[in-house]
Amino acid sequence: NGTEPHPPITNGGLSTPPETEREIIPDENPKVISESRSKKLVEMWRMAADKVTRPKNVNPANNGPRNGEFSWVSVLADATKVLPDNRDMFIKDVNIALPLINRSHRTAGTVPHQPSINNSDLKLRVYKKTLQALLYPISNSSPHVFEKWSASGPTYCCECTGLLWGIRKQGMKCKACGVKCHEKCMNLLNDDCLQRAAIKSNKRGSRDRSQQVRQDMAKRMDDQESSNIELFHLVRDVFNIENKLHVGYLKHVRQSILDGTSKWSAKIKTKGLSDPYVTVQVGKTKKRTETVQQNLNPEWNEEFVFDCNNASDRIKVRVWDEDDDFKSRIKSTFSREADDFLGQAIIDVRTLNGQMDVWYNLEKRTEKSLVSGSIRLVISIDKANDNEESVAPYHQQYTCLHENLFYYLCEKNSGKVPIPTVSSTEDSWKVYFPKEGQEILREFAMSFGIEEIYQAMTHFSCLTTRLTSPGVPAVMSSLLANINAYYAHTTDSHNASDRFAAANFGKDKFVKILDQLHNVLRIDMCSYRTSFPSSSPEKLADLKATVDLLTSITFFRMKDKNCYTSVLSQFPSELNVGHLSAELSWTYLAQDMRGFLAEHAQGAIIENNNEFIKLQFKVKWLYDNYFKDIPAFKSIIPEYPSWFEPYVMQWLHENEEASREFMYGAFNRDENNEENAEFQPLSDRSQFSSSVVDIFCSLTQSYEIIKKLECPDPVLLGKYMERFCRTISSVLLGYAACISRDFKKYCSTEKTACTLMNNIHQATVQLEKLFLAMGGESLGQEPKKILTELQNRLKETITQISSIFADSHEPTVHQALLKLSAILSTVKGAANVPGNAATIGRQSQEDSYHVMGPLLEFLDSHLNSYHQKCDKNILKRILKELWRLVLSKMERVVVLPPLSDVKEITREGSKNLSPKQCFILEIGLKNILKYFHASGTGLKKNYLEKSVELQSLRYALSLYTQTTDTLIKTFVESQTAQDRYGLDDCVGELNLQVELFTHPGTGEHKVTVKVVEATGLLWQSANMFRPFIEINVIGPHLHDRKRRQSTRSKSNNWDPKFNEIFYFILSNEDDPYSFELHICARDYCFTRQNQLVGMCVIQLREIADVGSRSCWWPLSRAVFMDETGRTILRILSQRMHDEVAREFVSLKSECRPGNNVVRN
Repeated sequence: NGTEPHPPITNGGLSTPPETEREIIPDENPKVISESRSKKLVEMWRMAADKVTRPKNVNPANNGPRNGEFSWVSVLADATKVLPDNRDMFIKDVNIALPLINRSHRTAGTVPHQPSINNSDLKLRVYKKTLQALLYPISNSSPHVFEKWSASGPTYCCECTGLLWGIRKQGMKCKACGVKCHEKCMNLLNDDCLQRAAIKSNKRGSRDRSQQVRQDMAKRMDDQESSNIELFHLVRDVFNIENKLHVGYLKHVRQSILDGTSKWSAKIKTKGLSDPYVTVQVGKTKKRTETVQQNLNPEWNEEFVFDCNNASDRIKVRVWDEDDDFKSRIKSTFSREADDFLGQAIIDVRTLNGQMDVWYNLEKRTEKSLVSGSIRLVISIDKANDNEESVAPYHQQYTCLHENLFYYLCEKNSGKVPIPTVSSTEDSWKVYFPKEGQEILREFAMSFGIEEIYQAMTHFSCLTTRLTSPGVPAVMSSLLANINAYYAHTTDSHNASDRFAAANFGKDKFVKILDQLHNVLRIDMCSYRTSFPSSSPEKLADLKATVDLLTSITFFRMKDKNCYTSVLSQFPSELNVGHLSAELSWTYLAQDMRGFLAEHAQGAIIENNNEFIKLQFKVKWLYDNYFKDIPAFKSIIPEYPSWFEPYVMQWLHENEEASREFMYGAFNRDENNEENAEFQPLSDRSQFSSSVVDIFCSLTQSYEIIKKLECPDPVLLGKYMERFCRTISSVLLGYAACISRDFKKYCSTEKTACTLMNNIHQATVQLEKLFLAMGGESLGQEPKKILTELQNRLKETITQISSIFADSHEPTVHQALLKLSAILSTVKGAANVPGNAATIGRQSQEDSYHVMGPLLEFLDSHLNSYHQKCDKNILKRILKELWRLVLSKMERVVVLPPLSDVKEITREGSKNLSPKQCFILEIGLKNILKYFHASGTGLKKNYLEKSVELQSLRYALSLYTQTTDTLIKTFVESQTAQDRYGLDDCVGELNLQVELFTHPGTGEHKVTVKVVEATGLLWQSANMFRPFIEINVIGPHLHDRKRRQSTRSKSNNWDPKFNEIFYFILSNEDDPYSFELHICARDYCFTRQNQLVGMCVIQLREIADVGSRSCWWPLSRAVFMDETGRTILRILSQRMHDEVAREFVSLKSECRPGNNVVRN
């Protein structure tokens, strides 16, 4: 019958009876009606068969049938129009499906032949059994309602017969029937609450008890029917039963349930094969096997027979380890369980039929039970007055229900398979239909013992007829993967192949389904662009699921190698067909994918790029598992990574944008957290906030994706790494820019500023770790260069913000130094006071602490806080910046006041530091150094001692102890470029002749200066311009000698001629290198101070080598000095009582009016 066409099915295969017989009477025999229908169908098809097999006379002239004769050609042509899609045909015999399929005539949704669809007798039987399962379901048949209960006397458990221990609330008691048991045993009791309740409430006899049970069951069936009316209507519609017939069948099934309750009986035979000894209990009857000593894998072959009169009974098989010692005998006195419990298996009697040979896994009785192993039972059941399986076994009946329900729901869904929505992903593969249909299947399976794996395989078989429906490949892939996982669990004595061979569905049947499905899917995958057009997102999803399904089929077929060994062994051993086939398959696949991916990557932006990245992982898995070890591919670098290069590079570009957006989001979340506290540390032990952690978590996840690519091409991997390093650089520099941009406003909050600096430092630490994770020194040159440059820029950012943070303390430091200066000015006395040296030392220390008090108080409060809030590296950077700030400010505020303060100092009086004050400052510097060194936890002492700021300050203090002549000599010898401003901005020129003569006897130096003329003087004045030249000699030991001479003035002449000669006698204590001529051109005024026109400086060292010199010297607006010159000038500016010092400061600090030279 599998190869013959089938007649149209009316009313689901059930003929409608005459009008007078449509209402079913319980006494009617439905079997008679179904037999009459079957006879009519047989007669109809016999007539059709005679017509087909009638002898045919073919006309040779036209090679066609004669008029009125049957035409096989027309039959085949019509057949190709109505045959279903070849993807839906594999469930049928391949010999009839494949020759008749024309791929140009695909009729999606056509239901192929299934025996259960057209078997009217079977459908009627299944319809009734489904009503029976729904009317009185096992899921709520007669469960107990337990509650905690306290016994007033010794009470034993109705299940294990053990004593209920305890002072109160020793066990559980059912509210309805009063049965008592342990809490651990309440799930093991039979679901016979109705029977027990009837026995309890009716004491007059068994007839009254039976009547009470029937009444309770009838009430429960009424409630079930009224609360689940939609389930009964769905069953009626699935089997196409008219409503009047449906009402009659419901009455008939209800009556059969009530009658079967009082008449049910069965004889059960069990044979056990397992551990030391086993007890088998049915109802209250318990039997046990013999004990096998010292054997963990024994066999008994002992048979037990039980009479069972209650459909709610269970077979309880328990395994025990026999102990025969004093402790066990004492234990048996109280608990009636002297032996150790090893496991149990509980089987509902109502789910059994026929003979079964099954392995059951041993289960725990409580959470504390130590259970392992399994037990094999051979169970046969003989039910009295039972004809349930005269039509078909329960598994076949379940198949009929599943198939009819499947095709009915597909027809209601426009030919598409309804995919149920499941909230829980754990058991989603066990849900096959929407809620109502799934409930019907569940109740039927529970009532008649249909295992879950059989249900899954049945649904998989149904889905093979609807491959073209959207979402079906994904469901089938999930189903097959779970079926594969189910059979993958092996035991010590049975492997996966043996478990699969014992499946009720049928090993050969399922293997045939998989083989035919595999062939059909391979055909469709060869033309996947046609079968799965890219314009349809649903088809693209089905394409991915189809690939997964093919993979699952391959894994499943590999488990049963016996089916393929005989075929593979026919090939000669020297011909490796597998390698040749794999090499050819990869070649064709590479050619096809290379072209498709190159064509898809033509645009500027690739759509659905992430899907192609996932595809690369699948191609990599395919290559690594099936093609990598082929000899032809072993010694070459695979080319498949280059196919996906545009897609990976676009992903890296998109990842950079996403990472930057994530970085800004993390920074904003960190800045505006829920507690209104900006940039809070992650914990008390960490000193950085969450934003830097979030950023590196994101970057690490991105790198993990690149790492999982496992790109075998080193050149391509180098490109990916370089692009990813640029992403890291962009993200971290952006983060550093965000912190630097707003850092000044956070400097007022010390904790926040420290956290931000710690964040940048933590970024450098995490960057180093990421660099090592990416390969470290083995990373390419360009990526390594990018990360090294990034590390340096982050360190520069730390230096910048540390300097900003230190400079934010400048007002506070300035105020502290002003207080220090005021206290220092009160210190009087000489440094070399005679007396005890120890007393002088202690007094100086006390004076030093007193003077340095304001500054040390500032350092003590802030440095301790920084030590707690800052990372060690950040702390050192802050200390360096504060060291620079404190010493430079001390030099400018306390030791060397600015040049702009010279006039104020002159008015207020001398503020020159005394030697004792300098000595106290020296001691104070040592104390400050100890604060910054902090016993080794701060800056290194060597760094502090050699710092430029400390050297400059000590040099300035040392200058205070030098004489004026020594300072002037130092100035002359060190300032050799005082005319630098005149080279770029000349205000005139002066022609001079200078001669130097040293007396051979006295050693005195005679300087002769002849002022010849001046030219190009740039000067504007509303009054008369009367220029004259002033010659000043500067050097040591001139306090008692003539130091200044001048020419006569010339009226209104900008190019005056003087021709005047002047003589200066210099001391013989120093050589001419310590002297210079400071020449000024001035505008003479009788009523006001003479104004400076320009100046020039002539070093006598230039004259000493040649004896005389005559040339033009440019006049500048002011004198150029370096830091040493300015330091000496500041010190001399405080010696206002020294005439030489006062004249020197006046000359060197003087500037032409309107001068734009900035003085420090």
